[in-house]
Amino acid sequence: MALDWLLRPDFLVFINVFVLQHACTSSISQSEALIKLKSSFTNTSALSSWVPGSAPCEGDAQWKGLLCSNGIVMGLRLENMGLSGKIDVDALVDIQDSGV
Repeated sequence: MALDWLLRPDFLVFINVFVLQHACTSSISQSEALIKLKSSFTNTSALSSWVPGSAPCEGDAQWKGLLCSNGIVMGLRLENMGLSGKIDVDALVDIQDSGV
């Protein structure tokens, strides 16, 4: 059969290793990634709603500066908030990897 190679043990091991590696490297949550980004800024009083352990896109408690849809962070809108500092690019990657 043309798909017999999909059932070969070495292919299945490869797929399992790939899936496990991705699961292990993508373990940071959206809120953790956003808190990491917040910590790279100075003058973060505008981001006081960004509290560790809370859900970023939950109802009336949605974190300021986030664009949310169905409880998921879809983007950031941080202009005119007086934020300064050096943006942590790794935090941005973590946010993207967590679903943004």
